[in-house]
Amino acid sequence: MTQTTELTSSDGMNGDEFGYTVSVSGDTVLVGAGGHDLSVGSAYVFVEPPNGWENTTETAELSASDHAIGSFGSSVAMNGDTAIIGAPSEGNGAAYLFVEPVNGWSNMTETAKLLAPGGVFFGTSVALSLEAAVVGAPFTNPVHQGSAYVFVKPNGGWQSTSKPNLTLAIQFTNGFDNFGESVAISGKTAIIGANDAPTSQPCKPRCVPGSGEAFVFVEQ
Repeated sequence: MTQTTELTSSDGMNGDEFGYTVSVSGDTVLVGAGGHDLSVGSAYVFVEPPNGWENTTETAELSASDHAIGSFGSSVAMNGDTAIIGAPSEGNGAAYLFVEPVNGWSNMTETAKLLAPGGVFFGTSVALSLEAAVVGAPFTNPVHQGSAYVFVKPNGGWQSTSKPNLTLAIQFTNGFDNFGESVAISGKTAIIGANDAPTSQPCKPRCVPGSGEAFVFVEQ
């Protein structure tokens, strides 16, 4: 088959990297453009019109309120009425949560900004469930062991969230695992990718790093 439609941004220019990251939830699509505006970055929301996706234009442009050069949009995820967007180059990295307004998506800045003290390239990967967000920081610590951080949605909503509830890491490592390069979450289960991890844990003197592993975490 061929595509139903082609999505583009209203303010696109060379180097935007529009489409580097994408996510979809129901009838809503989220597209990241981490290179937009000299790597400040943007993300774009497209909502399917009543008559289908043909000739669809963007519904809203999401941006970070601090307008930092952080490659905002280098990672994106969407679940229901909530989007999370990573900006791994904003200092040690940041991730931004957006909740759809009552009247629908419109040009807006974040509902909450997530940070993780000690995380490096925090926001390289993001994932979202109905009750939690997971953010990867694969360069954490001097030897790039990496970490992933879990943020649990407060009872009053995401707007009061900023710091992680839990840090996930590999128990045994020789470093340079890049744990957190990719993340996913569904219900009470999270999976974290470590694309440079060795093939066995703990790593013995002759193990060869670089083959990669993925680690599953289940909420107890």
